Formats: sequence, C-alpha cells, structure tokens
Amino acid sequence: MAELIEENKSLLRKVNAQQKIINAFSGDQGFSHADELRDPPFFPESAAYEPEQEVAEQDAERGEQPDYLFTIREVYGTAPESPKLIFTQDTEAARHSLLAIVPTQYSHYLVRHHCKVLHWIHAVFHIPSFLSTHDGWIASIQRGQLTDQSYDWLSLYFAIISASLYFLDETEAMGLGLTKEALPRLWFDISINCLHLGQYMVRSTIPILQTICVLPLVAHSFGMSAYLFSLLELAFNMAKDLNLHLLADESIYAASLGNVDSEMGKRIWTCLDVAHCMHPSISQPYALLYPTSRTSPPANVDDAHFSDTVPAISRPLYQTTGVTHLISMGQFASLYRGFNTEYNKETTTYARFLVAQKYGQKAGTILDSMPEHQPRPLEQYYPIVATGEAFNYRPWSRFLFSSLIPQCRIHFFRWFLRPAYGDDRFREARKICLQASREIIELRCKPIPPLYQKNWHVSVNTIMAATVIATELLHGGHEEPVKVGFRTEVNTAIEILRQSNTTNTIIPRGIELLQRMLAEEAAAAAWTQEGFWKSLAEISADEDLLALLLGNGSS
Repeated sequence: MAELIEENKSLLRKVNAQQKIINAFSGDQGFSHADELRDPPFFPESAAYEPEQEVAEQDAERGEQPDYLFTIREVYGTAPESPKLIFTQDTEAARHSLLAIVPTQYSHYLVRHHCKVLHWIHAVFHIPSFLSTHDGWIASIQRGQLTDQSYDWLSLYFAIISASLYFLDETEAMGLGLTKEALPRLWFDISINCLHLGQYMVRSTIPILQTICVLPLVAHSFGMSAYLFSLLELAFNMAKDLNLHLLADESIYAASLGNVDSEMGKRIWTCLDVAHCMHPSISQPYALLYPTSRTSPPANVDDAHFSDTVPAISRPLYQTTGVTHLISMGQFASLYRGFNTEYNKETTTYARFLVAQKYGQKAGTILDSMPEHQPRPLEQYYPIVATGEAFNYRPWSRFLFSSLIPQCRIHFFRWFLRPAYGDDRFREARKICLQASREIIELRCKPIPPLYQKNWHVSVNTIMAATVIATELLHGGHEEPVKVGFRTEVNTAIEILRQSNTTNTIIPRGIELLQRMLAEEAAAAAWTQEGFWKSLAEISADEDLLALLLGNGSS
C-alpha cells in the first residue's frame, strides 16, 4: 500500500509538471498552484503519509518563483515564454526563462566588480573558485545550454549581483544601461527567494552561509534588518552544524575540509561573529552571548595565493591582504564580547563604569598591529580608481575605522549618560561620548566619495553621534549661547544625512529622530532648578537607539 501511495504521488507530480509545460507553450496562463491543490488525492485519507514531507518534495521539484521576480524581463527587454517554468525541467521554455533572470551580458562585469571592490569586506568566498564556476556557467548559458546550479549557489550569486549594483558608481551604472534604483533590491529579493527554494531552514551548506554573510552589505539599506537578524541567528546554528566553530589550526575538523573550505569556514565564522556583535540586542551590556568558539582567525592571505593543493600561509598583519580588514573586524567583535562579559560580572554601577573605561582604551589599540588600517586624521579621501586598475581598499577601510573607533567608545559609555547628568562620578561619560560624537561628525564633514558612504553603519554612526549631541542639548543644562552650538552640530548632521548619496532607508528614520529631539528642546517651557528638562517622551543615547533605527523588517 505504501509503495502504491508513493507511486501515485510521483505520478501526480509528473502529470502536473507536464500540464504546466503544455499550458506554457499554448499560452494558457490559467493554470496555477490553486489548480494543483484542487486535484483529488490519489490516496485515501486513512493512509499513512507525511504531509510536510510531500509539500517540501513538491516545492523542491516545482522550484517556482513568485511572479514579481519576472519584472526583470521588462528591464532587459526579454520576455520568457513561460514565467512559470523558472528553474524547473530542462526545456526550451525553462532555458529562456532562466536567461531572463540571469544578466548574462553584465554578469562578468558585476561579479568581478564585487570581487575587486567589495570582497574585502566579507571575504567569505574563494575568488578563483567562484569565478571558475561562474564563468563556466555563464558560457554554457550563452551557448544555449542550461547548466544546473543549486539554489544555494544561485542565492550567493544574486546576493553578489545585488551588492555590486548597490555600490556601483552611478556613472558606471548608466554606462551599462542599468537602472540603479530598481535593480539592486530586485536581485536582493531573488537571492532571498533562492534561499527559500533551497530550503535553507532545514539544510546547512557553505553557499547558504556565504549568502547570509554577503547580504548585510545591502539588507539594512533595503529596510530588511529584522529579517537579516533572524537569518544571522539561523546561520550560527548552521555553522555549528558544519563544525565551523571547531576550525582551530591543525585540528582534524580543519584538515578534513581541505585548504579552501577550511579557510572559508574560518572567514564565515568570523563574518557571522562580526555581524552578530552589531545586532542591536548584542549592542548592550545585558545580551546573551554564545560561548567562545575554538575556530582560529582566518589566515592573512590573498585568495590567489592558496588552493586545495597549495596551503594558506598567513602573512604578518602589518602586510595588508584581502582578509586583513575582516580579521581586524573580528578583533573588534571580540572586544564587544569581552565588554559585555565583564560588564555582566560586575554588580555596581561604578565597577561597570571602570569596565567601560578599560574597554574604551582598548578600542584605540586594536589596530596597532595593522598600521595601514589605522585612521589618519589628516587623510584626504579620493574617489574610486578608474575601472580596470587594481583597487586599493585601505583608504576606505581607514575611513570606516575612523568612525568605528569613536562609535565603540560611545557604545561602552552611553550606558552611563543618564546617571552622568546627576552624578559627577560619571561626568567622564558625557565628555567621552561628546568628544567621540564630534569626531564622527567632523569626519563626515570632509569630502567623502559616495562609495564610502554606502556602508549602512556609516549612517548609523552619524545618527548616533548626533543623538549624543542632542542629548547634551536636552539635558546638559547649558546656557543659550552654548545650546546654539549644539543645535548647529545636530543640524549639520541632519544636512549630511540628507546629502548622502545613498538610498539607505535608515537615513530618513534617523533624520526624523533628530528632528524630534530638536523640536522637543525648542518647545521647552520650563526647567527645574537643577537644570534638567522635564520630558514625558525622553529620548537619549542610552536607549536602544540601534533597535529604533534598524527595526524595520516590515518595510
């Protein structure tokens, strides 16, 4: 009986697949999933079967995409014969549908642009290996041959395309005939859809993890922070399923993966750790933290210098490679983790304040072993080099660290801003946070290439800095001439955000917050004798500001 049930189920799926092909070639668009669901079952209700398993099997075999993905045909001027056949059987209709999704004419450029300009931020895929797979795949499509790729790999591919288009210089995008405002989000959605089609919730694979590590480049800017944070939590469990938390140098786990996969595993774990520590719920002293893993930091080596037959030999950290920035970010993640751990161990406010002092000093020393990445106060930032030349990411990295280091100090001390306005023991917190905020605003006042401004945390750091200054304006009890200066600084930050050459959805949210704080101060009618503002809706930098700015998964 069980064999008959399985045979009938298989037959039903084949009939439905054939019906879809017939409808596609005949131009009949009336066939839908609902029609499938209305078909009478081939098995009795009393038969033993697994409904969830059947649904998963049917989804995997159908492999269909939501209709909104096919708007891409309008952009590229192609119309697939049957949108319903995307990623299904190897038919002529499926081939044309696939060509409508994959930007074959731009793929080589966009993928290599990512490898050259953006890969250093995450470094989670091996460039030579990925390019070899990609180039062979695109060549087969251009020859009219449909070479199957897993949904896992496709999710990574489309994430790479999305990030490339988001960070691409507007002039270059126009030269390619691309609509920059529309395409990055579309490719992001396709990448997410491929994750779902690949059943990422129940499968742990390296390409899925690589995709989740690439998506933060654009997810926050697209208003998908809440969704991304859920992905990151899931990714940690996936990584542990694959033993990526056990990749210590010379361990049996590292040896069993081979040179390339072992290094990618270390980079993935580091990248996930960095993204995890930037989560709003982690960016506070009471966060739940994962135990320290055994995984060693990635080797400081360029992808071109190792393979499965050539071991990855790490270079000194003072020699910059395509992984040095990620390694340094991993050290900042460890700093956050250490702060949270020690903060939780203390039981008094003053003891915790001493912990903040300790880690505030450490933040300025992390880059001592990486002099090429240390911020340079007098550095002038220039636009990206011409296409075709080697890309030097060091200035961009230094720019990011120029705002990250003061942001770290704000992070460690902002929990003491509230008591600092009534207890002189914590007055240093006000001074340090205010100084760090002014460093960030001063940095943003410099001429900065649009490319550098597109990292989501650049905007968040600017908003946080302006919020600290606005908090001082609201609660500092200053005389009017001093308050005028604070208002000017906040308005300067608002203007910087407005002029940012990015579609980042965090920016309007931050501007609204800062304007609200200015309006509250302007509407002040009375002050207490101590000089504190009486506010029923107090906003200050010691609240979960990041959650307010990034909690936007519904958009």
